[in-house]
Amino acid sequence: MLKFEGETFKVLIKDEKEMIKFGSKVGSCLEKGDVLLLEGKLGSGKTTFVRGIIKDAFSPSFTLLNKYNFKDTQIYHFDFYRLEKPDYDLFIELEEVEDAVVIVEWPKFDIPIFEKSTILKFIIFEDHREVIICGEKAREFYQSYSKK
Repeated sequence: MLKFEGETFKVLIKDEKEMIKFGSKVGSCLEKGDVLLLEGKLGSGKTTFVRGIIKDAFSPSFTLLNKYNFKDTQIYHFDFYRLEKPDYDLFIELEEVEDAVVIVEWPKFDIPIFEKSTILKFIIFEDHREVIICGEKAREFYQSYSKK
């Protein structure tokens, strides 16, 4: 279970367009070595958020990993939804990407790289979404989006 430690910020998202904008603002802050952990139910906006960072992103639910070129590095976009137990070959690859940006949907396993990460928890409400942000770059992401 992910722990929400340190400062925590909440962002209200009214629609898909705004979720993509939020992803774009977060993307402008990303640097090599950043790790984002995306928690939330199916349909809560995790992959839509990633599309704000990488326009042509799609869910890696079946491939487990998608790689994208990003700025002067790569983004490794993982999805652990279908994993019932740790896939150590995949986790070894995850540990070896220190010069990239790592985004993990459904981060349900304890992996050392997760210790220095930013957690984004996506919550569904009837007429909007909330994203709770905490961790390494929570304040920076929140401030970037708040500047609208």
